Amino acid sequence: MLNRFFRRFRPSQPKPEAVSEQSGHMAHGPVVTISFSSARRSWNEAFDLRDMLLSTLVEKGFAAEKSPDGDVMFSGYVFRPELSSFQPLDDGEGSRSCTIISFDHSGLGCHRCFEWQHSIGETLEEACRVGFEKWCKTDLVALLDATRNRAEDCTCMEMAFPNRSPGKRCVFSPVEIVANPASDLDLINSSDPDSHSFCPCCLTTACMKELKPYIEGTGFTGVRYFVMRDNEGNLNADCRVNGLEFDPGKAALIRYAESWPGTGFQYRKQYVVVHDHSS
Repeated sequence: MLNRFFRRFRPSQPKPEAVSEQSGHMAHGPVVTISFSSARRSWNEAFDLRDMLLSTLVEKGFAAEKSPDGDVMFSGYVFRPELSSFQPLDDGEGSRSCTIISFDHSGLGCHRCFEWQHSIGETLEEACRVGFEKWCKTDLVALLDATRNRAEDCTCMEMAFPNRSPGKRCVFSPVEIVANPASDLDLINSSDPDSHSFCPCCLTTACMKELKPYIEGTGFTGVRYFVMRDNEGNLNADCRVNGLEFDPGKAALIRYAESWPGTGFQYRKQYVVVHDHSS
């Protein structure tokens, strides 16, 4: 399978290099120039992910702009998008993309945090743009509310600690839930207090013990949750802290999924910002 994929495209740029030993991710950088070839046609794609992210934000009404270094600035954040990996589809006419957006915010004590965006499109450029659009609807919503004294779009949980100020706040992004059959989704959204109804804090509550060092510590933490059950009932999960794999959280998510209602395919995905906050 891999040999077949590799015959279908020819990257016209060097192999990716590690951004840094501490970053924990591999990236090609923001400028993409790639030649593709399938049984039916050959074509080139060239684009700058910084321009793509900027235009995506502006189209959605955000007052984003470029820094002198070409990074994207908005609401106190500095965003740096890069291409991590890509893979042509089986028919050679589409592509899967994996991009990375790393970001800093001096006011939140956030430095070089990052997250992946996975997507699919008829071209690599389209796949990357769709990934950025999804990021705007999920991760960015929580990132922006973290900059506000009072959250506008997200559910939050505030915590105070004895003899310490500031406290802590968890900002829960919108949750992406997919369930099949639809009857399983009805069980998830049930208003019955004795049912398995779901709320934005459920994934964090399931990992509370594992996340205790980050919740009770100081500074900024971005947490990614992804947990799924396939059609055969097998469970899998991914949990990341500031972009890096967090195995204790993964194990907690799998334990949590064992209690899900229904029997069909299901996944839940969310991004949560944990940061210092004074009420």
